[in-house]
Amino acid sequence: MDRRQKKTRQAIIDAFVKLLTKTSYEKVSVKDIIDAADVGRSTFYSHFETKDDLARQICFELFDHIFSPVIPPCSTHNFSEMPQNTETRITHILYHLRDKREYYLGIINYDDGTLPRLHAAERQHQDERVLRRILTKSAGGLLNQQPH
Repeated sequence: MDRRQKKTRQAIIDAFVKLLTKTSYEKVSVKDIIDAADVGRSTFYSHFETKDDLARQICFELFDHIFSPVIPPCSTHNFSEMPQNTETRITHILYHLRDKREYYLGIINYDDGTLPRLHAAERQHQDERVLRRILTKSAGGLLNQQPH
């Protein structure tokens, strides 16, 4: 994805999250999002299949970042050199909540049952990531074993 596409994608995400701070998820339409982001409908659909896909992608990216095996550096904080333990991970999450309070409140402020659906999709995504890690470690272990 080139810089222009990343900027457009981020504009769509930012517009969506801003709308969520003002109204419920179910009341936000794709038209509202594209108007707020100042992009065309085809541009929206070149980045996301549906509004639900947009919400899922936001959650996936957030969880991928927060729960990555090594915490990557951020613009406002860097925990990458610290021990990767529970205390560091919780502190990292709290920094994100502090730095982007409205952003995350918009995402989690669903009052219509949408969040449980998105959590179920994220849970499946997390399960797939864990399974991939287990399989990679298992395969790596088998590949590294000396023949008898």
